Amino acid sequence: SGPMTAGNTAQLGPCACVEVDGLRVLVSSAETQMLDLDLYRTLGVEPASMKLLVNKSSVHFRAAFAPIAETRGERPRAERWRAHMKALRRALERDGWDGDWYRRAFFDDGAPLGSAMNAECRIDSIAQSWSVLSGAGDPERSRRGMTDVSEHLVRRGDGLVLLLTPPFDRSDVDPGYIKGYLPGIRENGGQYTHGAIWS
Repeated sequence: SGPMTAGNTAQLGPCACVEVDGLRVLVSSAETQMLDLDLYRTLGVEPASMKLLVNKSSVHFRAAFAPIAETRGERPRAERWRAHMKALRRALERDGWDGDWYRRAFFDDGAPLGSAMNAECRIDSIAQSWSVLSGAGDPERSRRGMTDVSEHLVRRGDGLVLLLTPPFDRSDVDPGYIKGYLPGIRENGGQYTHGAIWS
């Protein structure tokens, strides 16, 4: 619990802290960005002493830990995780693929974001990058999406990798706080470093 969770206890679900060659990786099945540093501390990790903290995705977690669960005699859990991974992959391909790249998200009304049909945020690098990093994307589609990232989002002459394009400016869609940035700044169609690194 801490300031980001307003004093409430956060549920991280099954998790582990793994250290390899001095790099500590926190693996959690919870859908959280871990912005509250006290969440790390509850797991015995002092963020200030770390050079880098990495949170793995749900698909990574289940893929890596299903075999471990089996060796511990927890076959039903491993089977649930594998079934969940398959369902996520099916949903990604069924609903996430836009024809040339993966969509970023959907609004509450079902309208896509990061789609060729959008006037703003037609393509987003995060969805393409994570289709590769998570291993959940169809390999051919992931390659195609990353090719489109290179074509639409990498500005080699400027030394930039944009997060999305075109930026939010005049449309009626409300993607949240990123529209508060001027077009081309930070998450709103600019280079946002962690997204650029993933690409």
